[in-house]
Amino acid sequence: MTETTWKKGFFKKDWYWIQPSEQWITDLFGFEAPRGVGDFVYNQCRMIKEDEDKSSWAFYNFEQCKFLLREGFRWPCHLQKNIPKKRQCKTRLGSLYNKEKFRHYKRKNKRRVKAGKEKIKITCKARAWRDCTRDSYISGIACAVSLNDIQFIKDISIPWYLWRPNTWAWHRYLKKPTEKGLAKYDFWNETWTWSKKEFVSVLNELRTYAILNRKIDQND
Repeated sequence: MTETTWKKGFFKKDWYWIQPSEQWITDLFGFEAPRGVGDFVYNQCRMIKEDEDKSSWAFYNFEQCKFLLREGFRWPCHLQKNIPKKRQCKTRLGSLYNKEKFRHYKRKNKRRVKAGKEKIKITCKARAWRDCTRDSYISGIACAVSLNDIQFIKDISIPWYLWRPNTWAWHRYLKKPTEKGLAKYDFWNETWTWSKKEFVSVLNELRTYAILNRKIDQND
């Protein structure tokens, strides 16, 4: 997925970026919702960073994203109100179950298509509101570097259940840059990053951007 492809369909609504709803989303989750809600914080922060947006609008958007990251919310309250309670997971475990269910039937339908059979129609619940993911924090911290918000980088805490040695070393280095900290990150990133998935590659690009562009604060 190229940068242009990733940005396709986004438009500004009030203080945030969003994408229009699509029929497959309604069919899958059982209710109509804008595309990109699940990755709300990731999308906002990556868009600001890649557009190099330093406008007052961008700063206000990021302030809202900082609140969501601190509170551990995947999307804003007004979007949460639009999700039917019966169509949303209540726990991280429920989110994991639905994720694996979707992957299972995606693989199964792929095989059925190859065999000339009709796809199986399935429905899944939306992820739990507080089931945050690592990519939101990585994107948020990269955005903070772009907007030179060093204090946020120092203050934000990535939840323990999202712990990975390379992400932990990266965040630790950005809080207080040292040669030893950078070496530790390089070691863990080379050791821990084995997936060749495109999304993992994008997260690596965000981490690299943050390291190369992190300005040294007088209080470091």
